[in-house]
Amino acid sequence: MLSQTTSDKCVQDIQYAFKRLLPPSDWSMKMVDSFGKPESGILLGNFKWLGEYDECLKIYAPPKGKTGLGDFHGKYCTVQIPLKLGSMALPLSTAVCLPDSCNPNATFNGLFNSLQTNLTGMTQFNLAGMDEKMESILSNATISCKSKPKELTTGAIVVITFLSVITFLAVIGSSITVLEHYLKRETATGCNAATGEKSSLNGDVETASHDDVSLIGAKSDARLPTWLEKSKPFFNCFCIFTNGEKILNTASAEGQLPCLHGIRFLSMTWVIVCHCYMSVANAVKNPLEAIDYVDNWTFQIIMNGFFSVDSFFVLSGFLVGYLYFQHASKTNGKIPWLYFYIHRYIRLTPVYVIVMLFFTFISPFMGSGPLWPEYTVVQACKDYWWWNLLYINNFQNMSDECMGWSWYLANDMQFYIISPLFLITLYRWPKIGYSLLGLFFCISFTANFAITYEYNLVAGMGNILEYYQDLQTYLPRMMDFFNKVYIKPYTRVGAYLVGLLVAYIVCKRKQNNSPKLNTITLWVGWTLASGVALACQFGLYHHKLSLVATSFYNALSRIGFSLGLGWVIFVCVIGQGDAVNSILSWKALIPLSRLTYCAYLVHPVVQTIYFGSIRQLIEFNHINVIMLYFGTLFISYAAALVTSLLFESPDFLPNAIQPILLEMLSQTASDKCVQDIQYAFQSLWPPSNWAMKMVDSYGKPESGILLGNFKWLGEYDECLKVYAPPKGKTGLGDFHGKYCALEIPLKLGKTALPLSTAVCLPDSCNPNRTINGLFNGLESILTGIIPYNLTGIDVIMESIVGNATISCQSKPKGLTASAIVVITLLSIIISIAVIGSSITVLEYYLKRERTQNVANTGDKISLNGDVETASHDRVSELGSNSEVRLPVWLEKYKPFFNCFCILTNGEKLLNTDSAEGQLPCLHGLRFLSMVWVIVCHSYLASASYISNSLGAIDYIDNWTFQVILNGFFCVDSFFVLSGFLVGYVYFQHAAKTDGKIPWLYFYAHRYIRLTPVYVIVMLFFATISPFLGSGPLWPEETVVQACKDYWWWNLLYINNFQPQTEECMPWSWYLANDMQFYIISPLLLITLYRWPKIGYSFLGLFFGISFTTNFALTYVYNLLPGMGNMMEYADDLENYYPRVLDFSTIIYIKPYTRICAYLVGLLIAYIVCKRKENNSPKLNTITLWTGWALASGVALTCQFVLYHQKLSLVETAFYNALSRIGFSLGVGWVIFVCVIGQGGRCLIV
Repeated sequence: MLSQTTSDKCVQDIQYAFKRLLPPSDWSMKMVDSFGKPESGILLGNFKWLGEYDECLKIYAPPKGKTGLGDFHGKYCTVQIPLKLGSMALPLSTAVCLPDSCNPNATFNGLFNSLQTNLTGMTQFNLAGMDEKMESILSNATISCKSKPKELTTGAIVVITFLSVITFLAVIGSSITVLEHYLKRETATGCNAATGEKSSLNGDVETASHDDVSLIGAKSDARLPTWLEKSKPFFNCFCIFTNGEKILNTASAEGQLPCLHGIRFLSMTWVIVCHCYMSVANAVKNPLEAIDYVDNWTFQIIMNGFFSVDSFFVLSGFLVGYLYFQHASKTNGKIPWLYFYIHRYIRLTPVYVIVMLFFTFISPFMGSGPLWPEYTVVQACKDYWWWNLLYINNFQNMSDECMGWSWYLANDMQFYIISPLFLITLYRWPKIGYSLLGLFFCISFTANFAITYEYNLVAGMGNILEYYQDLQTYLPRMMDFFNKVYIKPYTRVGAYLVGLLVAYIVCKRKQNNSPKLNTITLWVGWTLASGVALACQFGLYHHKLSLVATSFYNALSRIGFSLGLGWVIFVCVIGQGDAVNSILSWKALIPLSRLTYCAYLVHPVVQTIYFGSIRQLIEFNHINVIMLYFGTLFISYAAALVTSLLFESPDFLPNAIQPILLEMLSQTASDKCVQDIQYAFQSLWPPSNWAMKMVDSYGKPESGILLGNFKWLGEYDECLKVYAPPKGKTGLGDFHGKYCALEIPLKLGKTALPLSTAVCLPDSCNPNRTINGLFNGLESILTGIIPYNLTGIDVIMESIVGNATISCQSKPKGLTASAIVVITLLSIIISIAVIGSSITVLEYYLKRERTQNVANTGDKISLNGDVETASHDRVSELGSNSEVRLPVWLEKYKPFFNCFCILTNGEKLLNTDSAEGQLPCLHGLRFLSMVWVIVCHSYLASASYISNSLGAIDYIDNWTFQVILNGFFCVDSFFVLSGFLVGYVYFQHAAKTDGKIPWLYFYAHRYIRLTPVYVIVMLFFATISPFLGSGPLWPEETVVQACKDYWWWNLLYINNFQPQTEECMPWSWYLANDMQFYIISPLLLITLYRWPKIGYSFLGLFFGISFTTNFALTYVYNLLPGMGNMMEYADDLENYYPRVLDFSTIIYIKPYTRICAYLVGLLIAYIVCKRKENNSPKLNTITLWTGWALASGVALTCQFVLYHQKLSLVETAFYNALSRIGFSLGVGWVIFVCVIGQGGRCLIV
């Protein structure tokens, strides 16, 4: 069996595996369990059942004595079975787990026959004849297998060694730069001491040109050792500081065209997002549903995203032409053509080879999974690598091409090779040049038209939906389109020629000093360019073109889109691009643009590794893909930066060294900052009071490091009070201190404990990213001041502070306009409250005065008497029924002011009497729950401020601390209370009105009741609270910025659907849930009141939904059961905290997972009201004791069961699904017995 290549050992192992199913063996059960099985969503196209890849590969069947049975591992195999769904071809892909002695590599028939034979002999079912029925389905099935990852190959080891050598050279080159800098500083310090002069670091920086590479120490008297001086030019090529400065520098030198950086970066992001959607297409579980997303005109940006590459061709042609014409105008057209070609090859090829080596030899070992690419993907690189080095791989079939996306580089190199044909003729004989351009445009047009017509090709993927019913025929045509048109130079050269032409026109305008374009010309140009480009981009939407129309589209669309982009480049370069030019010239895009070449090379490798390593299919929707896209974009550019620093930059920056002098503070330091830091350190000797305080305020190691004291806050106030007075007219001094906190990630075993310390900087500095530059700068200064040799210290510190971050706080700023508005509003409300209270007091005194006039009656009026006769269930309006009259104008506005009376409102709040019909036990439950919430939040808040984080483990590791760690249930108490009160009030009212309720009032009253005070607190938190304090631990601006950005989510009570990091007042998620439960409560209230069976059914349905969502979300996202078993993860807190955040975001704050507690409250309210309606007798003692035992047992189990229990994923899913219901039922019992008057001591308390 198994493609007629199966050995006797394979047959024997399969039979042994099936025989071990009865009685069940753990490994054989896992073997079958890892098989792919039909999943939900088949009607959505879910025909890819991956099974359990890792479970299969971990299987080991131990040997059975000396029988020769067993002793094999699992081998994961994918079975591809072509299926037809109508006219659509949807191959079924499932998985089987076989012994690793099997080697199936062709068809599935033999495997099926063997499995059938074994099953027939083991089970009671007759499977005879099944093979005939399956034959037609499985006749074309194929099977491919994956075993455990192999050892590193010789090629991989060689490549790793080579990469390590390059990295080592980069470290040496960077160290030499730093060493040379220190030697220069030491020499300068010695000279200054002898002459009595003072060295000004600021002067060094001012004389350094930021547009050139500064060779620090090159002209200094300091000398490196002879052997090092001799090899310095070579090592300097690899200096990370030099290369990093060139890459990350955002300054535009004279003559540069910054708008091109923006176009290049945006084109790269377009390429990556298109590739991201293409990669996801192979890993989605709802391909049929994806059609709804694809069938939208906006999706043409992705489906017809091939034009993103034409953008690069236009840019490449423009840059080659622009640089040539600029240089030729100075040299009368004389160009070193040998250098022209050699430089291009050497510029592109080294990093190209590095990525190719990495992709071929190392990437196969960077992941695994059911979707991991086959060996043939990298085998093409081993067989055809020389095609790539000769830049002719675009003439291969894409299936044979190494790094299939590198076809662009081959085209670009070929266009570059022939470009002098156009450049020279345009420069010397323009008419001939134009003729050649026209000739090649015609060649490109004819080639596209003829090839499309001859081979019946498609017009890309823009109108794929017109063919989705016949994908089996469409996909081969699509592959022909790629091989015959998409990657060939004679069909793509049109875009490059547009770039050359635009470059020539721009340079001629500059040479002739042409006037600016008038407004009409600009508007006409923008209209035509936009219209043509958009027509090319979106013209295929819902259009099934004829063959002739398709041929014309393929022949004209790329030239049309390129002309549209050429217009954008043209108007931006001549300075008439206005807003478009401003956006494209944004300085932040300049470094990203420089990394585009490396990003283009590495991003498919990143996508291959990620999508090949996934174990479960992805649901196709834009949110999922865009999230993956941003991750891919970030990682690709991070990898591109490393690649450029180590392999690209050393080639185009030979013999260059970064000006190391204080290019610090995250590339944002100003000359003023540099000057102030130097002045501060120079003022330490002889000591200056303010300089000593500045250094004294630094964070320093404190006692208790072994207890986890890694937060050294320094002296915040001392730093902010520092003021350096100006030193005459030298420009030195005149700055205040700025407190800055450094966060340095550390590892203590598996535990991540970030070190936090503080430095005090001048307020002219603005460090806002990393601390590396700051450290280098301060070290440079100290080297010149302190008589210690610090050589090499940065190399040691680099590994420690590589990921450190710095954030600073200056003196508090003045109140913002919004803060002033809110303060004014609050002041008005307080003033109204004072007026209202004053009216009440005035009315009382007038009443007292009138009473004294009738003292002869012997009656005494006391304010106490008024209060005693006042109803505590309504607002007491003192003196409102008295004959005493206030002034007319005051009497008119009294009702309004009385609403704000502090005395009246305070009386209602502080009154301790219970009116008839109230349920006083609920007050106790509500208060105790609030206490519980506050104490949990107090512990949680203090966790960031303790100095003995490791010592705290002894306190946490106690079963009583589960009240805090697993204190999430305190919120469920509020949900139970809320549900009970809503239900109780409704059923009481409905009993009197036969269920008639003013529903508009029902909702409006609720919103108006909660929202005003909610808004006031939100306004206070967002605008005023930032000015109420300061300190090293004061929250960042981003904490309140969420309220400024997303306040409307709170007012709509939907903020529980936001990520908690973007939520205004994150604790307000409860209010959103409670409002949402209140909105849907009539569905349950009405049905329970009028049709109890339907009401119970609805309750059961919602309980089921809550249980299912809790279970499913926990299981799918591998969530935690809260923090109750936190100690079981103490050794891996770095991975634990993100999972806690996932638990909070996915389950803790969502209504569909929290509604069960509210339902319990509604149910208890209904039961209580029914008992009252039916005059039910009291519960007997046995029922009470049983109820208390069950309620206490269930609630306490939910609260404490996680102590020292590391649950499996299934157990965690059950716990999350049941614990809230269980605890809520416990609270519900307490409410129930207290309300019916049988709570005993509990009711009294």
